[in-house]
Amino acid sequence: MSTNEERIQITKALQQWAKQAPKDELVIELFGADRFLTAFQVYIEVERNTPDGQAILTILEHGVRQDGLQQIVRRLTDTGV
Repeated sequence: MSTNEERIQITKALQQWAKQAPKDELVIELFGADRFLTAFQVYIEVERNTPDGQAILTILEHGVRQDGLQQIVRRLTDTGV
C-alpha cells in the first residue's frame, strides 16, 4: 500500500489531470459496476475514498511500486506535482 503522503500526491496529480481533461471524455470503465467515468469522476472517487476510488488507487499504487511516484505523477500531469 502507498504511504499517506503518496496517496496525497497521487490524489493531487489526479486533480490536476482532471482539470486538464475534456469535461465529458470518458476515460475509464469499471467492469464490475458497469460504469464509465470521466477524469473528474475518477478524481472524485479517489478523493472520497469510495470502493471504486480504492480500486483505482490500487492500480495506481502498482505503478508507483514499479516506476516510482514521480513517474506516475508525471504521466498524469505531464509536469509532475
